[in-house]
Amino acid sequence: DDQHQQRIRALATDLPALWADPATPMRERKRLIRLLVTDVTVIRGSQHITAHVRLPGGQQHTLTIPRPLTATEQHTTPAATLALIDELMTDHTFDEAVTILRGRNIVGGWGKPFTVPSLTALCHHHNIPSLRDRLQAAGMLTVAQVAYDLGVTPATVKKWQLLALITGRRIDGRREYLYHPGQDRPRRNRSRDAANPRPKHPASPRPAAKSSTTTTRGRSSAAMTAPINHEHAAQPTDGNEAPR
Repeated sequence: DDQHQQRIRALATDLPALWADPATPMRERKRLIRLLVTDVTVIRGSQHITAHVRLPGGQQHTLTIPRPLTATEQHTTPAATLALIDELMTDHTFDEAVTILRGRNIVGGWGKPFTVPSLTALCHHHNIPSLRDRLQAAGMLTVAQVAYDLGVTPATVKKWQLLALITGRRIDGRREYLYHPGQDRPRRNRSRDAANPRPKHPASPRPAAKSSTTTTRGRSSAAMTAPINHEHAAQPTDGNEAPR
Protein backbone atom coordinates (compact mmCIF):
# COMPACT_ATOMS: atom_id res chain seq x y z
CA ASP A 1 0.00 0.00 0.00
CA ASP A 2 1.04 3.67 -0.13
CA GLN A 3 1.92 3.80 3.54
CA HIS A 4 4.33 0.89 3.19
CA GLN A 5 6.01 2.49 0.15
CA GLN A 6 6.43 5.75 2.03
CA ARG A 7 8.13 3.95 4.89
CA ILE A 8 10.54 2.28 2.44
CA ARG A 9 11.33 5.63 0.79
CA ALA A 10 11.87 7.22 4.20
CA LEU A 11 14.23 4.42 5.13
CA ALA A 12 16.27 5.02 1.97
CA THR A 13 16.42 8.74 2.76
CA ASP A 14 17.36 8.22 6.40
CA LEU A 15 19.93 5.46 5.70
CA PRO A 16 23.02 7.73 6.00
CA ALA A 17 21.71 9.15 9.26
CA LEU A 18 20.90 5.66 10.54
CA TRP A 19 24.38 4.41 9.59
CA ALA A 20 26.16 7.34 11.25
CA ASP A 21 24.03 7.23 14.39
CA PRO A 22 26.28 6.20 17.32
CA ALA A 23 23.32 4.33 18.81
CA THR A 24 23.18 1.94 15.81
CA PRO A 25 25.04 -1.24 16.81
CA MET A 26 27.54 -2.85 14.45
CA ARG A 27 25.32 -5.90 13.87
CA GLU A 28 22.58 -3.64 12.45
CA ARG A 29 25.09 -2.04 10.10
CA LYS A 30 26.05 -5.50 8.86
CA ARG A 31 22.39 -6.34 8.23
CA LEU A 32 21.99 -3.14 6.19
CA ILE A 33 25.04 -4.07 4.07
CA ARG A 34 23.65 -7.56 3.40
CA LEU A 35 20.28 -6.09 2.35
CA LEU A 36 21.67 -3.37 0.10
CA VAL A 37 24.84 -4.90 -1.42
CA THR A 38 25.03 -8.09 -3.48
CA ASP A 39 28.79 -8.35 -4.03
CA VAL A 40 31.99 -6.37 -3.46
CA THR A 41 35.30 -6.97 -5.27
CA VAL A 42 38.34 -5.29 -3.66
CA ILE A 43 41.63 -4.76 -5.53
CA ARG A 44 44.57 -3.53 -3.47
CA GLY A 45 47.22 -1.51 -5.26
CA SER A 46 50.50 -0.02 -4.12
CA GLN A 47 48.95 3.38 -3.42
CA HIS A 48 45.17 2.92 -3.76
CA ILE A 49 42.38 0.41 -3.08
CA THR A 50 39.65 -0.12 -5.72
CA ALA A 51 36.24 -1.59 -4.74
CA HIS A 52 33.66 -2.76 -7.33
CA VAL A 53 30.22 -2.82 -5.64
CA ARG A 54 27.16 -4.56 -7.17
CA LEU A 55 23.67 -3.77 -5.85
CA PRO A 56 20.56 -6.02 -5.91
CA GLY A 57 18.98 -4.02 -8.75
CA GLY A 58 21.94 -4.73 -11.02
CA GLN A 59 23.70 -1.42 -10.55
CA GLN A 60 27.48 -1.38 -10.13
CA HIS A 61 29.65 1.26 -8.51
CA THR A 62 33.45 1.60 -8.44
CA LEU A 63 35.13 3.28 -5.49
CA THR A 64 38.83 4.25 -5.29
CA ILE A 65 40.34 5.28 -1.96
CA PRO A 66 43.94 5.85 -0.81
CA ARG A 67 45.65 2.87 0.71
CA PRO A 68 45.85 3.13 4.52
CA LEU A 69 49.35 3.58 5.86
CA THR A 70 50.92 0.72 7.73
CA ALA A 71 52.14 1.19 11.30
CA THR A 72 55.70 1.52 10.06
CA GLU A 73 54.72 4.11 7.44
CA GLN A 74 52.77 6.13 9.97
CA HIS A 75 55.92 6.53 12.07
CA THR A 76 58.42 7.02 9.28
CA THR A 77 60.66 10.08 9.45
CA PRO A 78 59.90 12.46 6.57
CA ALA A 79 62.32 12.58 3.65
CA ALA A 80 63.04 16.27 4.25
CA THR A 81 64.15 15.49 7.82
CA LEU A 82 66.40 12.69 6.60
CA ALA A 83 67.99 15.04 4.07
CA LEU A 84 68.65 17.61 6.81
CA ILE A 85 70.21 14.96 9.06
CA ASP A 86 72.46 13.82 6.22
CA GLU A 87 73.58 17.42 5.76
CA LEU A 88 74.24 17.89 9.49
CA MET A 89 76.31 14.73 9.71
CA THR A 90 78.84 16.26 7.32
CA ASP A 91 80.27 18.60 9.99
CA HIS A 92 78.58 17.71 13.29
CA THR A 93 78.66 14.91 15.84
CA PHE A 94 75.48 13.18 17.01
CA ASP A 95 75.16 15.32 20.14
CA GLU A 96 75.66 18.54 18.15
CA ALA A 97 73.09 17.45 15.54
CA VAL A 98 70.55 16.63 18.27
CA THR A 99 70.98 20.14 19.71
CA ILE A 100 70.37 21.70 16.28
CA LEU A 101 67.30 19.54 15.57
CA ARG A 102 65.78 20.30 18.97
CA GLY A 103 66.43 24.00 18.43
CA ARG A 104 64.44 23.85 15.18
CA ASN A 105 61.62 21.82 16.82
CA ILE A 106 62.14 18.91 14.40
CA VAL A 107 60.90 15.55 15.73
CA GLY A 108 61.23 11.95 14.60
CA GLY A 109 58.66 9.65 13.06
CA TRP A 110 57.04 8.94 16.44
CA GLY A 111 56.57 12.64 17.11
CA LYS A 112 59.20 12.74 19.86
CA PRO A 113 62.31 14.95 20.07
CA PHE A 114 65.54 13.37 18.90
CA THR A 115 68.08 11.93 21.32
CA VAL A 116 71.60 10.72 20.64
CA PRO A 117 70.55 7.01 20.73
CA SER A 118 67.47 7.57 18.52
CA LEU A 119 69.45 9.65 15.99
CA THR A 120 72.21 7.04 15.91
CA ALA A 121 69.68 4.25 15.26
CA LEU A 122 67.93 6.32 12.57
CA CYS A 123 71.20 6.99 10.72
CA HIS A 124 72.10 3.31 10.92
CA HIS A 125 68.67 2.26 9.60
CA HIS A 126 68.77 4.66 6.65
CA ASN A 127 72.49 4.16 5.92
CA ILE A 128 73.38 7.78 6.68
CA PRO A 129 77.15 7.99 7.36
CA SER A 130 78.16 9.53 10.65
CA LEU A 131 80.89 12.15 11.07
CA ARG A 132 83.28 9.38 12.12
CA ASP A 133 82.57 7.44 8.92
CA ARG A 134 83.05 10.50 6.74
CA LEU A 135 86.32 11.56 8.38
CA GLN A 136 87.76 8.06 8.24
CA ALA A 137 86.78 7.85 4.57
CA ALA A 138 88.68 11.12 4.07
CA GLY A 139 91.84 9.56 5.55
CA MET A 140 91.85 10.64 9.19
CA LEU A 141 93.37 8.22 11.70
CA THR A 142 92.31 6.71 15.01
CA VAL A 143 94.33 7.20 18.18
CA ALA A 144 95.76 3.69 17.86
CA GLN A 145 96.91 4.34 14.29
CA VAL A 146 98.56 7.65 15.21
CA ALA A 147 100.25 6.04 18.22
CA TYR A 148 101.66 3.32 15.97
CA ASP A 149 102.93 5.83 13.40
CA LEU A 150 104.64 8.01 16.03
CA GLY A 151 105.93 5.13 18.12
CA VAL A 152 104.21 6.12 21.36
CA THR A 153 101.26 4.95 23.45
CA PRO A 154 97.66 6.08 22.86
CA ALA A 155 97.78 7.88 26.22
CA THR A 156 100.70 9.98 24.98
CA VAL A 157 98.80 10.86 21.81
CA LYS A 158 95.82 12.04 23.87
CA LYS A 159 98.14 14.09 26.08
CA TRP A 160 99.72 15.74 23.04
CA GLN A 161 96.28 16.51 21.67
CA LEU A 162 95.25 18.21 24.93
CA LEU A 163 98.45 20.28 24.77
CA ALA A 164 97.67 21.25 21.13
CA LEU A 165 100.88 19.58 19.94
CA ILE A 166 98.94 17.52 17.36
CA THR A 167 95.60 18.23 15.67
CA GLY A 168 92.39 16.22 15.43
CA ARG A 169 88.59 16.37 15.23
CA ARG A 170 86.10 15.40 17.94
CA ILE A 171 83.73 12.71 16.67
CA ASP A 172 81.36 12.02 19.57
CA GLY A 173 80.14 13.27 22.92
CA ARG A 174 82.71 11.17 24.81
CA ARG A 175 85.60 13.34 23.62
CA GLU A 176 86.91 10.77 21.20
CA TYR A 177 89.03 12.16 18.39
CA LEU A 178 90.28 11.31 14.94
CA TYR A 179 93.64 12.74 13.94
CA HIS A 180 95.04 14.27 10.78
CA PRO A 181 97.56 12.06 8.98
CA GLY A 182 101.18 12.99 8.34
CA GLN A 183 101.88 14.72 11.65
CA ASP A 184 105.39 14.80 13.10
CA ARG A 185 106.34 13.75 16.58
CA PRO A 186 106.57 16.81 18.83
CA ARG A 187 110.06 17.80 20.00
CA ARG A 188 110.94 16.98 23.60
CA ASN A 189 111.56 20.59 24.65
CA ARG A 190 108.36 21.75 23.01
CA SER A 191 106.26 19.14 24.77
CA ARG A 192 107.93 19.90 28.11
CA ASP A 193 107.36 23.64 27.72
CA ALA A 194 103.73 23.07 26.79
CA ALA A 195 103.18 20.84 29.82
CA ASN A 196 105.00 23.21 32.24
CA PRO A 197 104.75 26.80 31.04
CA ARG A 198 107.10 29.23 32.78
CA PRO A 199 105.32 31.78 34.97
CA LYS A 200 105.76 35.38 33.95
CA HIS A 201 107.19 37.44 36.87
CA PRO A 202 106.29 41.12 37.00
CA ALA A 203 109.23 43.49 36.57
CA SER A 204 110.53 44.75 39.93
CA PRO A 205 110.61 48.56 40.30
CA ARG A 206 114.04 50.18 39.92
CA PRO A 207 115.41 51.93 43.07
CA ALA A 208 115.49 55.71 42.99
CA ALA A 209 118.95 57.22 42.36
CA LYS A 210 120.53 58.97 45.36
CA SER A 211 121.41 62.60 44.93
CA SER A 212 125.20 63.07 44.91
CA THR A 213 125.14 66.85 45.38
CA THR A 214 124.75 68.64 48.68
CA THR A 215 123.89 72.31 48.83
CA THR A 216 126.31 74.77 50.22
CA ARG A 217 123.71 75.96 52.63
CA GLY A 218 123.44 72.45 53.97
CA ARG A 219 127.16 72.20 54.60
CA SER A 220 127.33 75.59 56.32
CA SER A 221 124.42 74.75 58.50
CA ALA A 222 126.06 71.51 59.55
CA ALA A 223 129.26 73.39 60.37
CA MET A 224 127.37 75.95 62.40
CA THR A 225 125.54 73.35 64.39
CA ALA A 226 128.65 71.28 65.14
CA PRO A 227 129.60 71.39 68.96
CA ILE A 228 132.74 73.31 70.00
CA ASN A 229 135.25 71.75 72.43
CA HIS A 230 136.15 74.67 74.70
CA GLU A 231 138.76 72.73 76.70
CA HIS A 232 140.68 71.91 73.60
CA ALA A 233 140.44 75.51 72.44
CA ALA A 234 141.74 76.91 75.79
CA GLN A 235 144.92 74.78 75.81
CA PRO A 236 148.12 76.63 74.84
CA THR A 237 149.98 75.85 71.69
CA ASP A 238 153.76 75.37 71.50
CA GLY A 239 154.28 76.62 75.08
CA ASN A 240 152.64 79.98 74.52
CA GLU A 241 149.65 81.07 76.37
CA ALA A 242 146.49 81.30 74.52
CA PRO A 243 145.61 84.85 73.60
CA ARG A 244 143.19 86.54 75.83
